[in-house]
Amino acid sequence: MKTLFKTIIFVILPFFSFAQRDTKAILGFEKLAKHKAPVDWEFWTPDSNAATLNIDSAIKFKGGNCLRISRNLDTPKGTPVCTYTIPNIYFGKNLEVTGYVKAELNTNSEAGIFIRLNDIDEQYLVGDFKKGNFDSAKKGWIKVSANIPNDLQFGEQIVFGGFLRGKGSVWVDELSFSVDGEPIENLQPLRPNMYPADQDSGFNIGSGIAEIALNPQKVAQLQKLGVLWGFLKYYHPAVGAGNINMDASLFRLLPNVLAANNDAETDKILQKWMFSLGSDSFPKRAEIRDTFRIKNEADFTFLLNEKHYPPEVKKQIQKLINQYSRIPNHYYQGFGRIKGYTIFKHENLYETCPYPDAGMRLLALFRYWNIIQYYFPYKHLIGEDWNAVLPTLIPDFVNAKNEEQYAAACLKTLARVHDSHASVLSYSSGVDSLKGNLCLPIKTSFIENKLVVTGFLNDDSGAKAQLKIGDIIEAIDGVAVAKIVAKNEQFIEASNRPRMLKLMSSYSGFLLRGKKKETLLTIRSNEIIKTITLGKCDFYSLNFEKSLIKFSEGKGFKILANNIGYIYPALLKDGDTTTLFNQFNKTNGLIIDLRSYPATFIPFVYGRWLKNAPSKFVSFAYSHPNKPGNFYYGDSYTNGENNPDYYKGKVIILVNEATQSQSEFTAMALRTAPKALIIGSQTSGADGNVTDIFLPGGIKSLMTSINILYPDGTETQRAGVKIDIEVEPTIKGIAEGRDELIEKAIQLIEKQ
Repeated sequence: MKTLFKTIIFVILPFFSFAQRDTKAILGFEKLAKHKAPVDWEFWTPDSNAATLNIDSAIKFKGGNCLRISRNLDTPKGTPVCTYTIPNIYFGKNLEVTGYVKAELNTNSEAGIFIRLNDIDEQYLVGDFKKGNFDSAKKGWIKVSANIPNDLQFGEQIVFGGFLRGKGSVWVDELSFSVDGEPIENLQPLRPNMYPADQDSGFNIGSGIAEIALNPQKVAQLQKLGVLWGFLKYYHPAVGAGNINMDASLFRLLPNVLAANNDAETDKILQKWMFSLGSDSFPKRAEIRDTFRIKNEADFTFLLNEKHYPPEVKKQIQKLINQYSRIPNHYYQGFGRIKGYTIFKHENLYETCPYPDAGMRLLALFRYWNIIQYYFPYKHLIGEDWNAVLPTLIPDFVNAKNEEQYAAACLKTLARVHDSHASVLSYSSGVDSLKGNLCLPIKTSFIENKLVVTGFLNDDSGAKAQLKIGDIIEAIDGVAVAKIVAKNEQFIEASNRPRMLKLMSSYSGFLLRGKKKETLLTIRSNEIIKTITLGKCDFYSLNFEKSLIKFSEGKGFKILANNIGYIYPALLKDGDTTTLFNQFNKTNGLIIDLRSYPATFIPFVYGRWLKNAPSKFVSFAYSHPNKPGNFYYGDSYTNGENNPDYYKGKVIILVNEATQSQSEFTAMALRTAPKALIIGSQTSGADGNVTDIFLPGGIKSLMTSINILYPDGTETQRAGVKIDIEVEPTIKGIAEGRDELIEKAIQLIEKQ
């Protein structure tokens, strides 16, 4: 089982040069996180009850801290290790790690330093576990080195650290890493500007294609181009090796396709271009391990349809599919340190072009469409044929006349995948123009299918004098709220309707924002309909503090009446754990409020407290490393342990449409406690690690990149977590300042 140091499920880890980091502090264990764990180090053990990892400030070789691994079992089965992982991004034949080690070991036990090299799917390629000769050291510190040959062709991850076999304790300190004897601090990574594709920069400020004239035939031809372009981007070995800049290649090809008079001419152009990329063969391994259990298969139906491409093109496509073997350090796509987590590399944002020209706008669509085609684990849940979506989007991008229309095309495309993670992260003047730079200074939510005032953003705006919490907004500037929602839901990136309505009614949604300084609101208040005029504020001047449940009173936990514990993970701190467990152990029940994003990661720590035995709560599916578009069933995770002193009371978990990602994962984990129930309403339906997507014009978005499943295979994407008892707030409860989910939770606990 993986312990706390290994369970970093939703953190996006940077994929940059290790030499840019605070190397000495990290390898000397001087840089610690809030919970006193070494920053970026991980711990793995086969027997979590018997092995521990700690920072030791009393015994150390140098500085203020060292790392200690302890184990109270004699069995040699499995080897507890503390590990640091870096990408293999350095030239050199020999990789070496050196460190200082001290140990107190049982007979036949071993400890020391190790280094290993993994391939893209984290499989072992070569390694060296170098044990220390502690008998001769007379219990003092000894210097130990381990080294391996570098495999630049297939080695993608370098993993090193300390290990312990058997029973005892080992202290590890002052590690250093080198390549061919050169300390990593002095090395330059091989990735930046090493590829021919990096040198092809002639289109960095535009494609040179200002306009594109469309008709149904041209749309179909552009669809064929976009689908083939994306396939070659991820399947052609010369592209994966970084020999071809696919953006520049597209911009050179587009004028010819646009000038083609018929499909036959287009086919000849595409065939000539495809074969001009070269016939490089994929590197072959002596033995390719592929024991994956496939969940979803890649969709090549459009590519292999004889109506779309000439026979020679189709034949080459099939050849590339059949012979594909992952290019080491693929130029455009890679995997992060978290297993299965996809990253996209060398994608130019073209940030100096907020309104890209027609060719670049088409690139934005092709880039995004193909990322979803090959790397979105939930493409099968989109609800429509993704191949058929592409031609419907081409006119939106090609015909966008200004920055606002381009932003609208991007938002519509993001919304088509129905992924609540797929929001626009970066500032976009086009998005602001589309929504408006002014905002009503109020908070609203959809309650009982009505737009209800739930709070205020600016105390000095005058809104409080005209509105009260619980008022229903029926129309905005004379337009019914339902019509505004129907018009704009095409721009909302949400997995399901409750999440869409939450985003629509938020301060960043389409209902509260606009371009006019004043807004006419039709209000229903105590069954009386009235019309008021409310001034808007500058969007970026409003106080957008984190939306927290009022019941928390600024604390992560407290004890309610009748000895009921209330936990609000959005405000928990890492140091709260021991205090909370001690105070809450004798409570009559627990309420865990997941209607916000947790501030600390609790599925495993709290699992050990709330459960009397380990059990599975989640399984994963990952992007296939040797066939883009395929996804395979991967790991299952267990939380809890054999604990006779586990928490005996009822556990009520609160969720709603604000419960997303780590919140949903936490709900799944804690629901496996013996007396746990989930109450509330449909959650966001976006669970799993996210990856960045970069589009021309400086638009940055996200995509859920790992498939999260219940152990029985039930999908969480779009559906959300399983609810035991449906409970939703009412307008009456909101007006009275009550939290009806908490009230229901208290009732359920008091019934026991």
